Amino acid sequence: MTMRRLVILLVLITRIAPAIAGERAVVLVVGAASPVESLDAIEVRKLFLDFPVFVRNQSLHPVDNFSDPELRDMFLQNVIAMTRGAYDRRILSQVNSQGRPLPLELESLGSVLRTLEADPQAVSFAWLKDVVGNPRLRIVRVLWQE
Repeated sequence: MTMRRLVILLVLITRIAPAIAGERAVVLVVGAASPVESLDAIEVRKLFLDFPVFVRNQSLHPVDNFSDPELRDMFLQNVIAMTRGAYDRRILSQVNSQGRPLPLELESLGSVLRTLEADPQAVSFAWLKDVVGNPRLRIVRVLWQE
């Protein structure tokens, strides 16, 4: 292989690899007006297990993004460290024993994004490719990346 071909191949790889990885990244996302600057892994897990999490004395609320079954499974397995069944049982247990309402579960990406834009205390998760470049949203952190 000539040096020129090698250079061209390296340039292509460095440009394509981040795009491929970006498609397989799950990110924590909020509306642009949200007070959330950062949440650590424990706070994210607590929030989506329906425990209270506060930022600037305001209670955050999770928005479960069920628009893509693979996204949901990746989030539950790699971030919450639970299977779908275990997570559902945990949430229903809290609803029944503590009288908490069910977390907001939305089945379309558009609904999730509109909710985040309208509610500064709402926090959700999405594929990076679905939210990158949206000026009405802010990516707080990468939760998982392949």
